[in-house]
Amino acid sequence: MIEIELDISSIKDINKDILPKDFIFIVGSHEYHCSKFQADLLSPKIASIHQTDVLFDTFEIKGVDDSDFDFNYFLCMMNEGKLYLQNPSKVSFITQVAQILGNQKIIQYFYQYDEITLDNVAMKLLFLDQGLLNNQQTNEIFEFCARNFTEIINNKEILSQCSLETLEMILSKSDLIVLESEMQLIDIISSLAQTRGQQYEILYQYVEFTNLTADEMKAFMNRVDILSIMNKFLWEKLSARLISNNYKIPKKMRGRNSNQVLPFLPSERERDFRGIITYLNSINNGTNCAINGVINVSASTTQRTAVIKNPSYVCSLDNLSRQSMWSPENELGGFIQFDFKDYLVSLTHYVLCTPVEETYDYPRSWSVLGSNDLSTWITLDVRNDESKINHKNAVGLFDCRCIDNNNQDYYRYIRIRIDGECWNRTNRYYFDISGVEFYGSLFL
Repeated sequence: MIEIELDISSIKDINKDILPKDFIFIVGSHEYHCSKFQADLLSPKIASIHQTDVLFDTFEIKGVDDSDFDFNYFLCMMNEGKLYLQNPSKVSFITQVAQILGNQKIIQYFYQYDEITLDNVAMKLLFLDQGLLNNQQTNEIFEFCARNFTEIINNKEILSQCSLETLEMILSKSDLIVLESEMQLIDIISSLAQTRGQQYEILYQYVEFTNLTADEMKAFMNRVDILSIMNKFLWEKLSARLISNNYKIPKKMRGRNSNQVLPFLPSERERDFRGIITYLNSINNGTNCAINGVINVSASTTQRTAVIKNPSYVCSLDNLSRQSMWSPENELGGFIQFDFKDYLVSLTHYVLCTPVEETYDYPRSWSVLGSNDLSTWITLDVRNDESKINHKNAVGLFDCRCIDNNNQDYYRYIRIRIDGECWNRTNRYYFDISGVEFYGSLFL
């Protein structure tokens, strides 16, 4: 069989005057006439409707400002096969209409026609806030803004396109951000809170307080009403810890210098993992930090019926299914152990996740321990008959109750040990978890 495809680029050579004006676009108070054939080419959504309703002849576009007759850009595209845009301020209108029409090619063109630069990042941030980009494109923008953060915050046009959520995601790329000083970030957040609203004070959680001198820390505490923002217990612990005598540090620039301490605070959003494991994954191209050898995860035993008999998969926080699950082989005192190798950790909180599928043998009693030599173990937290994660698809945040907040030690090894039966039945010493995250500080 011979198959020949028609070159659709020749459509632009068709005499549009011979086509019937049998379709109407209504945009605000304006009407635009064209053929059904042209409407189908422009809008996959309209083409789909015409598959079942050939009489459909009117499409209303709501929620856009057409006071300047900007829909003529689309008429030009239908007639000429191209869109000529000399005014970048019209991009918002065009992408809004393209989204309503279901024309993803137009949206993707405006994103992909050149690489991200300081000259066009404001436009790309606009696409991002409108939800027009895929995950890879969104991540590229966040990483670009993080690497160029000083230029971003000093450019009013670009900063105006950054919503609170966008700024949070940029600041979460903390390993890419370079600042003259941490007080520079504090000043920016303070300015945003004053001009846009107190909700922007949530951004203080991205300040690396270990980079502040004692005087700078005191200045921050005098500027901000700590008890009125974020979680009170988080800020109380953070302030008590950072102004203690254990944190007499020199002034530092942000930029991942050696011997740096990175703080990680748990988010108020349950599944918003931004802890130590997520960070170690992110600096290794988003791959599992235990699988690629940055850290090592081992276990005393692993349940014989496990889908994948490798405890390292609890670090894959983007997959909390049964495939990532670890549980011991019915072992009282069984444990899962994290060796941070070249890093040291000081824990304040941790998260345990159960599989999204029903597995029944959920954690009930356990201890979290820290060590630097695998011989002497320090108890960081103990839980008995804890029911917070006694169900499928659970995400439980726990604080380390056994630590002294003013004198927290750093450990190379963290062990989670099973101290009793699971919630399923007696004499069952299982511990079904599919994800683990840690919060506190990471010593590089």
